[in-house]
Amino acid sequence: MNKAYYLLIAILIISCNRKQPETKNSEKVADFENIVGAGYLKLTADYDECGEWGGHHEEIKIIRKEKKLFAEITKDSVDCKHLESRKVVEKKRIELNEIHRKAISDYLHELLNKSLEEQIPYHAGQWYSAGTIDSTLVLNYHEGGNQWKGFLKLKEKLSK
Repeated sequence: MNKAYYLLIAILIISCNRKQPETKNSEKVADFENIVGAGYLKLTADYDECGEWGGHHEEIKIIRKEKKLFAEITKDSVDCKHLESRKVVEKKRIELNEIHRKAISDYLHELLNKSLEEQIPYHAGQWYSAGTIDSTLVLNYHEGGNQWKGFLKLKEKLSK
């Protein structure tokens, strides 16, 4: 009986210590309920085709109008010889569905991870940021190698 008792205790301890599978954050779809009134979430990308003087700028602004979420997407271009000559080359507004919201949520999760991995920045490179108007969320990531394609992938998913 003592052996059976100890065996039962050992099985209970082992089963309690087993790690349960965790739900990934990327499986959850954010409702973005904090975007109300004049509030918004702004996702930006600044590129470096002009070297350390910068390059073109892209922005996705998530807003709420009449209880619906929208993304206002803008992109400009710049002549590297005349950096003050910025021109808007893309401007559109799309209503966000659940697939779009999931893509934005996944992007924010990936941006957070990238920002935690960031090394000492260089003078040139791409700058990615996400922030709310009230600064309750602020994420920044500087990438010098032009390897991360998160912002471009997000724009592609929002275009579908």
